[in-house]
Amino acid sequence: ILAVASYPGFDPNRYRQFSRAHFLNRAVTSGYEPGSTFKVITLSAALSEGLVSVDQNFDCENGEYKVGGHRIRDVKKHQQLSLLEVLKKSSNICAAKIGMRLTPHVFQDYIRRFGFGSKPGSGLAAEASGKLLPAKKWTSVDHASISFGQGILASPLQMLMAINVFANQGKLITPYTVEHAIDSTGKKLSELIQPGQKTPYQFGPKIPETVIEPQVSDLVRKFMISVTEKGGTARRAAIEGYEVAGKTGTSQVYDPRLGRYSKTQYVASFGGFVPANDPQISILVLIRNPRKSYYGGVVAAPIFRDIAQKTMMIQKVLPPPNEKTNPESIRVSHNG
Repeated sequence: ILAVASYPGFDPNRYRQFSRAHFLNRAVTSGYEPGSTFKVITLSAALSEGLVSVDQNFDCENGEYKVGGHRIRDVKKHQQLSLLEVLKKSSNICAAKIGMRLTPHVFQDYIRRFGFGSKPGSGLAAEASGKLLPAKKWTSVDHASISFGQGILASPLQMLMAINVFANQGKLITPYTVEHAIDSTGKKLSELIQPGQKTPYQFGPKIPETVIEPQVSDLVRKFMISVTEKGGTARRAAIEGYEVAGKTGTSQVYDPRLGRYSKTQYVASFGGFVPANDPQISILVLIRNPRKSYYGGVVAAPIFRDIAQKTMMIQKVLPPPNEKTNPESIRVSHNG
């Protein structure tokens, strides 16, 4: 982890003047419903199970679809979308249809593999584990909603970890803040036993866990690149000279006082990585209750772009050779 920022913050020199809420590291401690950024998990799970294919088209029901007495709507009406376009155009209806091809237990198993429902293990204080409804309790509405990132709680750090799976050839990598420690003699330490603890704390990277096969990861990554290209929901995340892979999110906020989702409160987000085909930097931007537009592609994507550009300049990340792969040429094989 190179940086974590949260607003509102506080001045440590005058900390008594701020409420405790300002002390929270919200990227680590706070839960939110990811919204459409979660669709990358839905598509990769269905691809891994052989339930969808890259050359398949999906009926978008002209923008409105009823599940269990509840209506699911898309921001823009579509007739038919390819699998790539489901992510590029961010169709809730098609994501719900795809997610519901998975049984609840299989779907939840993939969700857990991506790190949801468990603390990330970054070493940062007060990590949230998020909240998953047990698969046996899913209604058809829960099943559909989770497919497009509603009805599940995750921290921003958890969501970025999941996005990073597509930057790391299908492997889940535990984030860390300390590469190593140095003792009084100048020796580098890879682990340290803290007072009162028996198990040493491990510094640096941990052994990654395989979540999905590399072919599936590569395919979804190509879909994520299309999101930032012409016609995608995150054109404003594009950076000249670089391919950017990512996904927008716009989620409603549940209001416990009303007993339903608010019609005025939203979370806008964009998570992604760059360069897309040789990832060096991944970023998630999340904004609660933005003032003007509440769409992730409008509000969060430009902030991602600005942070990424500045970070790549500091880190001296040069533009890679322009090599684009047609997602239609990638085929996912299945055993059995």
